[in-house]
Amino acid sequence: MIVELRGVEFVNKGAELMLHAILSELRKHDSNVKVVMRPTPRTPKDKLRAVNIYIRIRPSRHPLKKALKKFIPSQFYALLGYVRDEEIKVVLDASGFAFGDQWGAKYAEDQLGKHIVEWKKRNKKVILLPQAFGGFHDDELRKVMVKIIDYADLIFAREPRSFDYLREISNTPKIKLAPDFTNLINGKVPTNLDTSLEVAIIPNYKMLEATQYEKNEYFSFLRNAVTNVRQQGFNPFFLIHEGQKDFKLTDEANQELKSPIPIIHNPDPLVIKGIIGQTKFIICSRFHGVVSALCQGVPPIVAGWSHKYELLLTDYNQSNLLIRDISDKDELHKAVKMLSHEQTRTAISNEIKQHAVIQKELSKAMWQTVFNEIKS
Repeated sequence: MIVELRGVEFVNKGAELMLHAILSELRKHDSNVKVVMRPTPRTPKDKLRAVNIYIRIRPSRHPLKKALKKFIPSQFYALLGYVRDEEIKVVLDASGFAFGDQWGAKYAEDQLGKHIVEWKKRNKKVILLPQAFGGFHDDELRKVMVKIIDYADLIFAREPRSFDYLREISNTPKIKLAPDFTNLINGKVPTNLDTSLEVAIIPNYKMLEATQYEKNEYFSFLRNAVTNVRQQGFNPFFLIHEGQKDFKLTDEANQELKSPIPIIHNPDPLVIKGIIGQTKFIICSRFHGVVSALCQGVPPIVAGWSHKYELLLTDYNQSNLLIRDISDKDELHKAVKMLSHEQTRTAISNEIKQHAVIQKELSKAMWQTVFNEIKS
């Protein structure tokens, strides 16, 4: 089986976590699977090869190059770590959140729309793994989504609102509901982790780019988070869940504190997940940071920038942990105080763990549906 992955990368740690989760499931299912990706600045060849991913050779329009390719055996390309586009039989898209009014018609067209018709002519299976969708109020975007839905074999919405957005366009049964699948992959706890650090604060630069909040409002929220955690007797630290943008924002916010706190910036998303699993609770603006907490029974206080955060908490019956207004100091204070009480925190953690079992079973069922579709 030769499978191309799209929408995953190495800069956004949530996207990289999805990459590792997909590799784990594909290789468990078929030890001989060849996973293929297109090299880009966010998916450089050296990093792809480090996780045994083959490099996709783009189809050539030049007649001579096309003729030469036919005479070079596939095995030769494979020995060099390459796979020809025409050998790919399955395309899995795990974009996270790329199809909606926030991103527009052109982005959706570039991501899948302009490729999917040709893929289906070549009998490739096209599956959109669980991700957020919508809304789709823009007419041009709706046209692109009609095409994508028509030609895709399976589309998994990550939560009910995304599911409803898709079903407003089409009521096809190939649109299904399944949770984020990174809940199935384990984190790695670093041996040198400072266990005195108890509460992770995970910022997100999109809180400035995708909301109405000003920089000073979000920085004030982060300062209040640190203050509240300290007042309850815990040691907070900043945990970076993305690349330089999150680090730059965090470093700047940290410098504004009278007493700065440690910043942990590890490039391995599995280590980040492992660190989250060791905390008492987290205060988080990164979606996959919240997923990594919930699937390990760690309570998250959540300040997000889209509907996906609230609906994720709802899956675990923890919508009361959503901060609806980051400028409301009392809202954050009450949440931190609640989770600082050990008996209350333990009860919430146990409830989260019960829901985590259900969510993991749903992810396993999703993968079985994917593999059944690939076989059909």
